[in-house]
Amino acid sequence: MLQEVKDLQNQAVAELVECVAKNDELTFKAPTGSGKTFIMARFMDEILKKNSDVIFLVSSLSKAKLAQQNYDKFQDYVSHGYIRNIRPYLISSEDSGENALFIPTTENVYVLPRDLYKDKSKLKGQQALLKFIQEITQIEHKRLFVIKDESHIKTNNLDELKEYFSKIINISATPKGKPNVELKEIKVNVTKLLDKISTVKNSFSVADYLSKQPASIANKSIFELYESFNNSNNKIQTECFNYVSDNSNSPYSAYFAFVNNINSIKTKLSDVLQDYSNSIEIVKNSIGKNLEVTLPFNSMYIKDSKYYLTVQNSVWNNGDKIGNFTFESMAEVEWLNLLLNDGFKIKKIPLSDDKEVLLVGKNYLPNSDIKYEYYNNDGRHFSYPDFILKNENDEYFLFEVKSLNESSSLNISTEEYTQKISALLEFYKAVSEKVDHFFCFPIKTGDTWNIHCFYRGQEYLLDYSQLKSVVNGRDILSI
Repeated sequence: MLQEVKDLQNQAVAELVECVAKNDELTFKAPTGSGKTFIMARFMDEILKKNSDVIFLVSSLSKAKLAQQNYDKFQDYVSHGYIRNIRPYLISSEDSGENALFIPTTENVYVLPRDLYKDKSKLKGQQALLKFIQEITQIEHKRLFVIKDESHIKTNNLDELKEYFSKIINISATPKGKPNVELKEIKVNVTKLLDKISTVKNSFSVADYLSKQPASIANKSIFELYESFNNSNNKIQTECFNYVSDNSNSPYSAYFAFVNNINSIKTKLSDVLQDYSNSIEIVKNSIGKNLEVTLPFNSMYIKDSKYYLTVQNSVWNNGDKIGNFTFESMAEVEWLNLLLNDGFKIKKIPLSDDKEVLLVGKNYLPNSDIKYEYYNNDGRHFSYPDFILKNENDEYFLFEVKSLNESSSLNISTEEYTQKISALLEFYKAVSEKVDHFFCFPIKTGDTWNIHCFYRGQEYLLDYSQLKSVVNGRDILSI
């Protein structure tokens, strides 16, 4: 087994062990070809090594004899010494000599073909599984951990026994919800705007500003004021609510003072929030560490030596239809073709003799958490880089592809499109001060690519060959 695959699997096992200690139910996302069965076995082995009071019940699909396959693999892992602490047993519906089903309590991993436990089945009708579970949990006082393999397929036949389960681990290549643990290799940091203006360095104080404004000679009508307030973004409305709350002795006067000056307040707040060196921070996880957001395996390319790799023939083929994925411009398609086929040294994870995962993928908006929050006059927005690439030196490159050739097709003038690009460039320069990735803007004008690359707060203007040399390991400071 290749070391890259081992490292990924070891990481997943460690995260599963940690997660199951904190959660009664969890979901593990394991893409096809990632060694899911071995990871499952390693996870059970680690738990059983330290917990002799745990029994595993692995519910596997009866279709294609998946339960039998899992059982055979578990036995094989044990016989080769890869796994030392599991004793697998395959539950069947075969009668004993006395025509009664019996499940021994001497093992610690029980593999159940899912369809054996359903209405009118022997296993359920004779209550053999129920009696077994009651014996190990109520008489032997052991904890029952249930693994639902391929849990995206309806697997609720065991739910009536849920009161006996200590833990439930759902495993799927395509889980319906967000997984607690997933096999991952591309993982990047993201940023957000600070939640409170008052925490921003050199921040703007609404109260101080309004205290210096002359009283209005004539207030606008309440209808005009309401319209101005209602048409403002959430941040402005929140600041208004905060100001009124801080002036609870005279809330109406505070409201009128704020809304009469709402346009100038918008400008002042925008200036503060767009001072990105002071107004953005890396998103943290629940324990205060930098959040690592992952690009899932089915957003990356699987290269098959039997076929020529193009944007379409090998894209995201882990169970998803190509029709689910689109590109915003031909420039994106062209750029991705260059990344895939023009000598970029992309890190690879071998899956077999013929297939390998290229650690480059499309960042799709509907399900992506790889996003960077910025501000303009109409409120908070998110920028989603188009592609994420991990090179052979384990460095991350995030690409946002633009084309001045196609601005007219976007129903926007070239001047306005250029201004939007300039605003994003300013924003990502500040992001690169916080996040240690390469943020690259390939911009196509005519037939030429010009790349703005931001790294550690510095901007580098590169041509295509220079950018490729940086991805392939050249120190950007040497260019």
